Amino acid sequence: MKRRDFNLLKNILIGIAILAVYFIWLFNSNAYSEARESYLMVTKEKITVSGNFLDTEKFEMDRDAGEIADGYGYKYSFVTKDGRTIESTGWNYGELPTNIEIEYISDSPNINRIKGVLSNEESFTDWLKNKVVFKLFGFSIFVFFSYHCIKSGIDEYKKSKSKSC
Repeated sequence: MKRRDFNLLKNILIGIAILAVYFIWLFNSNAYSEARESYLMVTKEKITVSGNFLDTEKFEMDRDAGEIADGYGYKYSFVTKDGRTIESTGWNYGELPTNIEIEYISDSPNINRIKGVLSNEESFTDWLKNKVVFKLFGFSIFVFFSYHCIKSGIDEYKKSKSKSC
């Protein structure tokens, strides 16, 4: 294999690897399932019931330029309208409410959230902005670098091939 062939193959594989990293992150993190569940929460019929915290844990996180933000991890439970007890977990920045109301999807009570915490999308537009636009922006950055890497390999290959002819 000639050096120019090797460089072309290397650049193509690096370009594919860049996109693979994005998709591995997207599907192995909770990003996909969280986006799906929050979409269902803004588009499906919801039922609101009272709930109780079972456990809470405070944490601090360095967010932007040394700013420390307080947050909470929590476990909560609620009883559905048909009498089933559901337990869920979550986390959020800011203060936790003392009395909590739980929203759940009427036909899927395992998809639920504490009503009114900061991280909840309230409308389809909020969901689109927070879950889709951000991921599309990230995807476009990964595609740009992948395309640039593959294109530079092809250009280098064409250039070296024309010099050898």
